[in-house]
This record gives sequence, C-alpha cells and structure tokens, in this order.
Amino acid sequence: MKYNKVFYVAMGLIFSHGTSEAQGGFEGGAVRLQADILNAPKCNDRVIDFGVRVVGPDIEWPTLGGGLVSVAIDLDSNSVVLDYSQAGSGVFCSGQENTYVFTDSGNSIPPILSVLIDTNVTTLGISADDVTFTENEIRINVEGVLFFSSSFVRLIVAFDSPPCLADTNNDGSLTPTDFTAWINAFNNNLPECDQNGDGACTPTDFTAWIANFNAGC
Repeated sequence: MKYNKVFYVAMGLIFSHGTSEAQGGFEGGAVRLQADILNAPKCNDRVIDFGVRVVGPDIEWPTLGGGLVSVAIDLDSNSVVLDYSQAGSGVFCSGQENTYVFTDSGNSIPPILSVLIDTNVTTLGISADDVTFTENEIRINVEGVLFFSSSFVRLIVAFDSPPCLADTNNDGSLTPTDFTAWINAFNNNLPECDQNGDGACTPTDFTAWIANFNAGC
C-alpha cells in the first residue's frame, strides 16, 4: 500500500508533463568544428580549430575566420547547413583536402548512421563523394569547388537512436500511459522496470523512471 500511495501522488505530476516526442540527434550535443587544408599549393596548409559549440536554437558558427571563405554554419537535430550568402564568389583552394570537419565532443551525440545531401536545396557543387562520415564525425571536402553568394548546403543526418527507457510501453512517445506500463513492469519484475541500470527491479527505479521521463528522449 505504501508504494501504491507514492505512485498515486506521482501520477498527478506526470499528467501535467504532457506528451514528449523523441529528440536526440545533434540537439543538445557538443560538436567541434575544424578546417583541414592539406596539400593545397595556392593556400597555406593548416588545421584551424573553431572550437566546440552546444547545438541549440542559435546559429553555432555565424561566420568563420582564419582567412577562410565566409560561411554561416548551423546545426539542428538532424541537419548541417552551410550558408554562403556573405561569401561573394570564387573557388575553394584545390589540393588533397579542403575540408570542414564536424566531430562529436565527449560522446554527446548518438552514433551517425548516414549523411545525405539534400538535393532539393543544396546549390554548392559538391557530390556524395565529397561527404564522408564515421559514427562520430562528418567531413565535407570542398577543394576546387566554385562558390557564389547563392551557394547553400544542407546535409540530412540520420542517427542510431538510443533506447528510451521511460517509454515503457514502447509506443514511441512519452505519455502518462508509460506510468501505468512501468507499474506493470514493477509488479511483474519485467526488464522495463530497471530504469537506473543496476540490473534489479526495486522502488529506486521509480525515482529513476520519473527522471528519465522528465528528461525526455
């Protein structure tokens, strides 16, 4: 009865939370940007570190310095955008590599599964061969590519979604019905009960479930 009483009180709080859809991707993650210019005879070979940004509603890199072509770079949950509207026109240095490198800083984003050029809006003359990736890095090689003030790039990024522990009924959303599902998991010692990852189903998992629910997925 003691546990039922606690669950009843918490239930009122959960209903006020509303519904939460999965987020993930770059959102809230820390991403480092650098430029790698290698074996480019007309440019100075160098690696320029533009630092780490936490991905949020603002443009992460409004403009790049270091003598590079002017570009605003923005990340959202599942895309990378490069806007050259302030760049004028010209050609990127030719060489082995003239590359924007985006790297996950501190394992803060899920593993990357795919990166595709959004051909509906991309006007910079890059091809699929110019965009490479690993599970924690994206590279865009623009060596020898013409650019104009109308040039624009949008990459669509797919991530490996981590499990959403609070979604105990596995319907893809966080709603008060997950509370009922967690009680069922607790009462029947089901795997979904374990919300704190200690390998056991105990009342401490209720507190962990509330934290996981409020944190969203």
